[in-house]
Amino acid sequence: VYKRQLSKALKTNGVNINASSQNQMALHIHQLEVIVKQQTLKYRSEGIIELEVKLNKGKRSFNKYYNGSQNSEGPLIFDKAKVEGQLNTLLEQMISRIVNDVELQEFLQG
Repeated sequence: VYKRQLSKALKTNGVNINASSQNQMALHIHQLEVIVKQQTLKYRSEGIIELEVKLNKGKRSFNKYYNGSQNSEGPLIFDKAKVEGQLNTLLEQMISRIVNDVELQEFLQG
């Protein structure tokens, strides 16, 4: 899912994706989780994402970490679909930050 989202976002921002290119990009997921704390009458969830982007362009390289978190609370028992949706939203926000990163764009253009 994340690979498709990242590819689409990069293409939207003018990056040409070609598997046979000597330029390489890797997205490493260091952390992607939701921690849910259930109490008697409510729950609290925390989504945590830590991604690392690695780019190689000839002899040049670019590495950068991107971190994000999101908290939510709700009444009674947590809703798995709602928590998954919040994590997906956070992942989309992280991908948007990556493709709009000025340092990354300058590296790709240089």
